[in-house]
Amino acid sequence: MAQAARNGYFFVLDRATGESLLTTPFASANWASGIGPRGNLIPDPAKMPQPDGSLVHLAEDGATTWMAPSFDPDQSFSM
Repeated sequence: MAQAARNGYFFVLDRATGESLLTTPFASANWASGIGPRGNLIPDPAKMPQPDGSLVHLAEDGATTWMAPSFDPDQSFSM
């Protein structure tokens, strides 16, 4: 299973086991400080809610904000 999430990261999971096969950013985001050994995102403590606020952003042109991406092998094409 593959998902481009609104948090700016792309995830690929084994659909049978749920094991993370790939986690990678596809848009600029500053809320995570890294990717853990199991594909989990590590939040940046400096970006957590604070009384005086914190600046969290994604890429200026956004990440994925509309319908979820999908793939149809019957409609695929080759170049």
